[in-house]
Amino acid sequence: MIFHLALLICWSAFLLVWISGALYNRIKGPKIVQVRRKYIVAGVFSAIIIYVLAFIFRRNYVPILKITTFHSLPLQVLGTIFLMVSTSFTIWARFALGRMWSLSPALKEEHSLRTSGPYKITRHPIYTGLFAMIAATTLAIGNVLPILFLGIIAFTLKNKIAAEEKIMIEEFGNQYLEYQKQVPKLIPRLFPRFKKPFA
Repeated sequence: MIFHLALLICWSAFLLVWISGALYNRIKGPKIVQVRRKYIVAGVFSAIIIYVLAFIFRRNYVPILKITTFHSLPLQVLGTIFLMVSTSFTIWARFALGRMWSLSPALKEEHSLRTSGPYKITRHPIYTGLFAMIAATTLAIGNVLPILFLGIIAFTLKNKIAAEEKIMIEEFGNQYLEYQKQVPKLIPRLFPRFKKPFA
């Protein structure tokens, strides 16, 4: 079915970008000068959940799918479009972060604060896009189970996000505090407002 094909393409693109990006950063990225490695577990756990989620719905593997499935062609079409948009947004955010990306909260040599592009929409656009992809998957496949995965992933990322923000405040001080005031953490504002540059 076309909806499952869209699911496979979008999540495969997501995984391909993340794996290749991680390898590139490992080889070419700036040296890490400060890192909170305990959050690597959360990142790996989330990645495993995403992979299992994609496998389950591609193979129609679990009997409970019959109970949690709903049938609505308009919602599936809407979800598929939303999935493509949110996947594009997530990948855009990943490329915008570039060599500053790391699996765990970290500070790198000559670390630069990203505040343009998707980082004008939310402070953590990669997570925003990831959550949107999971919500869109729910509609695209006509099943409510991905929402449960969304809750699990959100829980695993909560402390990781807090650690990332702490590192940014320690490094960039008032610049990041001003950025926090102007840009929401995860949920985009309907009408973004930018009072002044973050410098």
